[in-house]
Amino acid sequence: MLRFRFIRTISIIAAPGRSFVSLSQVIMSKSKQSEQWFYAVRSGRTPGIYFKWPHCELQVKGFTGAAYKKFLSITDAAEFVTGKPAETKRARSTSPEKDNDAPQPKKKAVDDKDSFTGTPFEDNSGIHVYTDGGCFFNGQKGAQAGIGVYWGKDDPDNVSDKLPGRPTNNRAEIHAAVKAVQIAKVRGVENLILHTDSQFLINGITKWIKGWKKRDWKLSTGGPVINKEDFLELDEALQGINVKWIYVKGHSGDEGNEAVDVLAKKGASKSVMEAN
Repeated sequence: MLRFRFIRTISIIAAPGRSFVSLSQVIMSKSKQSEQWFYAVRSGRTPGIYFKWPHCELQVKGFTGAAYKKFLSITDAAEFVTGKPAETKRARSTSPEKDNDAPQPKKKAVDDKDSFTGTPFEDNSGIHVYTDGGCFFNGQKGAQAGIGVYWGKDDPDNVSDKLPGRPTNNRAEIHAAVKAVQIAKVRGVENLILHTDSQFLINGITKWIKGWKKRDWKLSTGGPVINKEDFLELDEALQGINVKWIYVKGHSGDEGNEAVDVLAKKGASKSVMEAN
């Protein structure tokens, strides 16, 4: 779960195809030179934050109505681009009765006894994996989302990818799980223990989906399930594998969760060209 302010992220997003830097790199840069400018493009060919003037110039030169400005602060640059405080992530929804990507009140973590898909199994017969998804500028123009899958340190099946399609927090969480399940099946895993900090994901796939199917993918209020296609893809991927869904509180010091959080951020930071 990527609940952080823009200035505190490990990776700072730039527009597709352009360079981006980490906060640590910014700090090191400032120690080596007196000024580090951040070029913010609010209106241009590709709005975003650029770290070199030539990249920014390509977006605004000859563009009618271009709006751009340079800043010494990434936070100020982000606020200029979006026109609002530089939050990169809104609270995730935990209720199916609202827009799936709207902020919702916090609820208690899910109960393990209700968190199986497939046949329940003992923990000692399962393989552990961590998943995470997140989105820079969630719900805003220029949003980019990424997914992370973490099997262990230096595991070749670890994943850090850009999320294709509509970039939202919840879509990223769902598709991170899809990717993990797909990899698990290729690895021949029968019983998977999937750790995630998204209660929305766990509740959606273990509880709410049953009602959605009965109501022809409608909420109890009659509205559509926003993430229908995403959950359908996850539901299909889950055929032939048993999964225990474990909720872990984000940014609580859990080693696996912290590691997958970094992978998801890196995935969201990838340009379109890198993702393809």
